[in-house]
Amino acid sequence: MKVARVLMVGLAVMSLSTAANGAYSVWWEATAGPGVPGGGSLGGPGEVLKLTCDVSPGPCTWTVKMFLEVGPTDTPIIGWGHDLLGSPADDGKVAVTNAFYKGPFTTFSNPFGNPANFEAAFGGAPDLIINTFAAAGAAGVGPGVHNILEFTLEKDKAQPDFNVSVITSTVNFGAWADINGSVPNINFAGNAIDANVGAATGTVIQINNIPEPGTVALLGLGAIALIRRRR
Repeated sequence: MKVARVLMVGLAVMSLSTAANGAYSVWWEATAGPGVPGGGSLGGPGEVLKLTCDVSPGPCTWTVKMFLEVGPTDTPIIGWGHDLLGSPADDGKVAVTNAFYKGPFTTFSNPFGNPANFEAAFGGAPDLIINTFAAAGAAGVGPGVHNILEFTLEKDKAQPDFNVSVITSTVNFGAWADINGSVPNINFAGNAIDANVGAATGTVIQINNIPEPGTVALLGLGAIALIRRRR
């Protein structure tokens, strides 16, 4: 009985310890540009930002905001940094422009740093935002939801282009830190990452490319013609 109680107390302490450092959360939200399917505000905490782009002429654009939530029992954050990468299949089709830092961080680096060997190192993935870093004062940034970065995301409507475009984020070793010099884990759009290790976070933004109504009609007519021909 005593052993069982000790185990229960131990588990409770572990649970409190995890809760105290488990609420750091990063996610992306977007507002669609004129004529882009979806409209309104998209994305939210713990979610992959899912966007929709038809393949009619002209690019799809979104205003994208990156958010950081520091939980009420979390240690204040003193610095953050990350890379945002497209997939090799989307090289030249997806771009980031007008990026600027926001929020309570006061010291920034260039969000468009571009080492010559970067694309080679990442298999030709488009380097949308790299070497991004921001720092706060000694007190750090405490509890609350903070908008820390904003940019314009653009997707070329290549025709036909019916693939899903995937954008991932990477966290470099030591890029995120609290005032004690470490961050045990952060939830990136639903992906739990140990920021002390440094790793790819997985998909954080997904663009679903859909055909415009006229293209759908043409595809339908083609299918009907093929069926008739087979008969």
